[in-house]
Amino acid sequence: MIEVEALSKIYSDGSETPFRAVDAVSFSVRAGEIFGLLGPNGAGKTTTLRILSTVLRPSEGSARIAGFDTVTQPEEVRRRIGFMSANTSVYDRMTGGERCSIVRYSRQYCRVRRSLSSICHLVSGLPPCWCNSSKAG
Repeated sequence: MIEVEALSKIYSDGSETPFRAVDAVSFSVRAGEIFGLLGPNGAGKTTTLRILSTVLRPSEGSARIAGFDTVTQPEEVRRRIGFMSANTSVYDRMTGGERCSIVRYSRQYCRVRRSLSSICHLVSGLPPCWCNSSKAG
């Protein structure tokens, strides 16, 4: 589902030594697999995600999402992903209505999740799992 090979992002303004924000990263993630991209601040996690979401172009290497190349087929990649970084200040640029839509969607998601959890509990006898937020629903 996600294939990353020798991915690098190099920033250079011509006056300094180039800065490698991402240095030859390779990994793959299969469909349905949970994958964590971990590291300290400045390790290149956000830059890697921005490359995978087609916001940035890699300096070197390649990345494919669902078989589509992030550089040569960005529209196909964007049709198959959703990405919102906490660092993009997107909330500051949203209208009040857009913010309300996000809250409404998350509350609806939690209500559906609780309902499905209750049904699973009744059918399987497994304990129900609830949304962690006391404000949801």
